[in-house]
Amino acid sequence: MIDRRLFAENTAAVATPPGLQTDQSVPSAGACQAHSQWRNDRLIEARSILADFVHHPDSLVVLACRAVQSISTDRRERSDALGLLHILNATVSGSSTAAARRAAS
Repeated sequence: MIDRRLFAENTAAVATPPGLQTDQSVPSAGACQAHSQWRNDRLIEARSILADFVHHPDSLVVLACRAVQSISTDRRERSDALGLLHILNATVSGSSTAAARRAAS
């Protein structure tokens, strides 16, 4: 069993490293909530792009797919985003290959 008095005495003697402020070393509940809100906002934005992906550039749709894959908790939504990402990659690869063939002809 740990003697709490001994533990308190030993930890009080440990100096805080330079540049590290102890009151900021642990994120506050407000910071965690702000991060969570940021992630939710990015997911909403990505979903809106994917819902109307025909009207957005492929590069933006790829970013939206990646955002949904990393943020969403819905397995099917992540799978759908991955499928769209594969289609876009195949289309981009196929079109650049076709353009290269035309240029070589």
